[in-house]
Amino acid sequence: MFSLLRQPRYLAGTLFVLVAVAVCVRLGFWQLSRLEEKQASNVQRVAIHAAPPVTVPPADENVRHEQRATVRGTFTAGYDFILLNRSYRGDGGVEVVSPFRLESGAWLLVNRGWIPQAFRDAPPSPVTQPVTLRGYLYVWNHEAEEAKPAALQPRQWIFLDAPRMAAQLRQEETFRNAEFLPYGFMMTAPVTQEWLPRPRGFPELDEGPHASYAAQWFFFAFVFLAGWSLILFRAKRKSPANQA
Repeated sequence: MFSLLRQPRYLAGTLFVLVAVAVCVRLGFWQLSRLEEKQASNVQRVAIHAAPPVTVPPADENVRHEQRATVRGTFTAGYDFILLNRSYRGDGGVEVVSPFRLESGAWLLVNRGWIPQAFRDAPPSPVTQPVTLRGYLYVWNHEAEEAKPAALQPRQWIFLDAPRMAAQLRQEETFRNAEFLPYGFMMTAPVTQEWLPRPRGFPELDEGPHASYAAQWFFFAFVFLAGWSLILFRAKRKSPANQA
C-alpha cells in the first residue's frame, strides 16, 4: 500500500483526502459546540419563561428577552406596521404591530398577532378602549439580520425593531414627542372574541439542526476515508508487483 504513495497522483489524492477528512471532522465538532450553546440558551430561556410576569415598564432596567409581562393601556389605530413572511399552521400571512400607550404615558410597540395575506393591506383595527395585554417582551438583538430592507414599503418590516419603528412614528404629528420603550411586546392572548389577529404563542424551544449537521459532517469524513482506502486497495491489487 505504501508503495503507491510514491506515485504523485496517489500521494496528492491522499493529501487531499486527509485535508477533507480533517475539515469535515472540524465542522462536525463545531456543530456539536453550536448544539451545546443552543442547549445552554434553552436552559436560560426556560428559567425566563418560568419567572412571574412583570408589569411594563419593569421596575429595573434589566429587561430580558422573552420575559413574561402584562401591560395596560390603549391602542392607537391607523399606525400599524406589517411584518412580512409569517405563517400560522402552514398558512402564509403577516403580523401586525401597533402603537400602545401605557397608563404611565409611555408608548410600547405591540405585536398583535398573525393575519392572512389577503388582509395585509387592510389589517383589523385594534380595540380603542383601555385593555390589559398578556405576553412577553421582545428585545431586538439580531444584528446580522436586516429588520427593514430599503426595498420595502414604509410600514413593511421583517422583524420588530422597536427603536427604529419608534423613530419612524415620531415623524408623525401624533407621536412627535412620544416616549417609546426600547423593546417590543408580543401578545400571547387575545383581548376580544374576534378571530383576527391571532396572537403569537409563547416561542417554542428546540435544539435546531446542529445534531443532524454534525452527523452529516462525520459521515462525509467517513465516506472520504473509506472511499479513498477502497481506491488504494484496488490499485494495490492491480499493481504489477502484486500480480507477479
